Amino acid sequence: MHLLARQIETAASCDLTALVTGESGTGKELVARALHRQSARACMPFISVHCGAITETLMESELFGYERGAFTGAHQRRKGLFEAAHNGTIFLDEIAEMSTASQGNLLRVLPPLRDRASDIPLLVQHFHDQTEQKIKSTVPRRVEDDGIDCRSSSKNAGQLTKR
Repeated sequence: MHLLARQIETAASCDLTALVTGESGTGKELVARALHRQSARACMPFISVHCGAITETLMESELFGYERGAFTGAHQRRKGLFEAAHNGTIFLDEIAEMSTASQGNLLRVLPPLRDRASDIPLLVQHFHDQTEQKIKSTVPRRVEDDGIDCRSSSKNAGQLTKR
């Protein structure tokens, strides 16, 4: 728990998107709330969304809101949860329970990987470590530096995200 508290403190000092992983019931929302409380965003809203509890047909309206007249029954403008959390924190719990279409819509608000090339080595290392654990390799494998070179042009970086 002390290690987790230090990790939360470190992450809270950075103005970045955080990915909190773990099985259901392990306290991901508690970690997200602690991150929020210790961050510069603490005085702003914390919005928690259980993605599995919102139907696919309502997901887009809930997250992004809508304008008056956008569809039958839309009598007034409604803020979405992203707008409500502006400058604060939005915690999206159980994203895997969302439909693929809703997950695609969610990607519209996240920064694309080509804009965060410095994250590529961390992602490569993460997936490499996961794979090594799964295959239970007795011979450690290494990812060559040129395999994760982040200095490629934005054109090349865009090609990476399409594969």
